[in-house]
Amino acid sequence: ESAWVRCDDCFKWRRIPASVVGSIDESSRWICMNNSDKRFADCSKSQEMSNEEINAELGI
Repeated sequence: ESAWVRCDDCFKWRRIPASVVGSIDESSRWICMNNSDKRFADCSKSQEMSNEEINAELGI
């Protein structure tokens, strides 16, 4: 299962394992380099899906 988190530097949405979400503190920064999926662990990489596609996946 996966979840989405937004990079605090580039504001792109990145898919992460749902099990990791609990370890992200609201007051701390999360950036692309923290992503365990190295294909998307850099702000220069494109977002995996469009915002609209992500919203549709999440049902919002």
